[in-house]
Amino acid sequence: MKESREEPLFNFKPEATSSVTADITTWKVLSVEDDAGYQLALQFAIRSLQVQGRSIQLLTTQSARDAATVIAENPDISLILLDVVMENDDAGLRLIGTIREVLGNATVRIILLTGQPGLAPREDVMKRYDIDDYWCKSELTDEHLATIITSNLRTWEHINQLKRARQGLQMVIDASQTISSKRDFSSFVHSVLEEIGRIIGVDEGGIICTPRSPDTPINDAIIIAASGSFRALTGQPVSAIEPAELLDTFQQVAHKRQHLFLDGYSLFYFSSSDIDKREY
Repeated sequence: MKESREEPLFNFKPEATSSVTADITTWKVLSVEDDAGYQLALQFAIRSLQVQGRSIQLLTTQSARDAATVIAENPDISLILLDVVMENDDAGLRLIGTIREVLGNATVRIILLTGQPGLAPREDVMKRYDIDDYWCKSELTDEHLATIITSNLRTWEHINQLKRARQGLQMVIDASQTISSKRDFSSFVHSVLEEIGRIIGVDEGGIICTPRSPDTPINDAIIIAASGSFRALTGQPVSAIEPAELLDTFQQVAHKRQHLFLDGYSLFYFSSSDIDKREY
């Protein structure tokens, strides 16, 4: 089979893809298929399928051209079930290049489906195109389809976990370089606070506080650095924080000397007793 040399159907600029799903309660799966009857059968077959406790949100298009738009607008699609023959005999194959090269989406799983295997022989297609699986529609039972979808969604999740881990490691390296460049203590603690927020993805802001002495009540501890919505509190006592209910959580952390994670807030406890006998 010769690879098509026609002008591409699609003209998109590369877009940044996200490794985080917009809705973590569902998996986004896209079916690209011009047979409306097959689309309905697919919807029925996976209507109750759950993978790792998450249901399937099935998106559908009937052309490769429309699919390119849907994929560009939904970078969190995990899996694409792609028909080969639609607008023309190789529309599905040309869409693969658009997904991988133009949209720059290297992680989405692509399963090629065909009702006419003679037009796109399996061995040739697997060698030439960046796809993850290839099936004749006549070979797929409901049970087999569920197994294929489940395994590919799990693989997509593992790939994205590794991607996030690499990104996190790079952020730690960048943060270390930023922090180590600071010469005075004030700049140092502000950089620590900003970089912690960046690494864990907190935009609202945070504070760093420390008691004046070991006997100082936590409510009187001084805020030595603040960011985001708390920035104006720098230099003030912890008692100035709102809502006031947060003060109880500060007391818990100071008493137990351990981190505390709540809905909407994370509190961390650090001790430098070996250096200057201070707690943060």
